[in-house]
Amino acid sequence: MSAHSRRTRQESRTRGQFITGPQCQHCGTERIVMPLSAMRGIARKHPALSELLGTLEEFREWYTNDQLMSLCPGCFCITGDLSTVHSD
Repeated sequence: MSAHSRRTRQESRTRGQFITGPQCQHCGTERIVMPLSAMRGIARKHPALSELLGTLEEFREWYTNDQLMSLCPGCFCITGDLSTVHSD
């Protein structure tokens, strides 16, 4: 299997794991919604997100691994509140 085929398959799996949510009240960026376990998996695979992994691990105290979380790719705020009124 070529590196391109493998990368394409991995990208399609990753894209299918999340949906977009309401815009972030902090910066206006469209939020990403996915299970906590998927966010933790992505943070483990990407060294640039290593600081985010610690925060996601702390979320395990309050949320289950399959519970949906919302992450803003603009300002990196994270919440389990999926409503449009989240502003903390």
